[in-house]
Amino acid sequence: MTALQERADRNLQDLQFAGEQASRLRMPGSMPEHHRTALALLRAAYDDAVAINMLVLNSSGELAGSAFSLLRPMNDKFKRGSWFLLCGDEESALDFLKNDNAPKGNLAQQIEAHPPFDQFRIFSELYQNAFGFFHSFTHGGNQIANGYIASNGIGASYPESKIIQAIDHAQAVGITAVQVMVMLGGEYDSTTGNDILDQLGARFVPRPAGTHTD
Repeated sequence: MTALQERADRNLQDLQFAGEQASRLRMPGSMPEHHRTALALLRAAYDDAVAINMLVLNSSGELAGSAFSLLRPMNDKFKRGSWFLLCGDEESALDFLKNDNAPKGNLAQQIEAHPPFDQFRIFSELYQNAFGFFHSFTHGGNQIANGYIASNGIGASYPESKIIQAIDHAQAVGITAVQVMVMLGGEYDSTTGNDILDQLGARFVPRPAGTHTD
């Protein structure tokens, strides 16, 4: 196993731990649609984070281009899921589910009007700034092409440092998506929600201010 694969393996162990904690949540069948939509998108973002690291673990750098191509979809799912939890309502969720009408406007700004993201501004500070870079990978732009012509051979050839940045970013997004899922679940079971946040905090970082589910 290469050093890059070992890094991806460690990230996957962290993501697995976070996912196992999230699986402790029990959601009622009567959840409002904007909560159901939020949970679906947040879980999909987590799955993308796992997939990005699995691509690198299973291929080292050979499938790095495919891993990079998942970065923007992962971020978009995380952002929209957080928006539906913090800013959405039944009307917006049903319009999205039935007509594929996504939330409009500056979603980062809207999300960051609510705790914990009013103190933890990851959307405006990171995702907005990286939009063009991630977009290029997803839609066959120069970022993806340059990685495939960087060597004389056929196939992807991205710097290891860039791949590490990508898989570490995915790990961070996946774990944060789990934290937001737990915030949602805590509205229905605050005891379990707070215990999960404590477990995540003990392994990773102290919980952001405002994430207590009481």
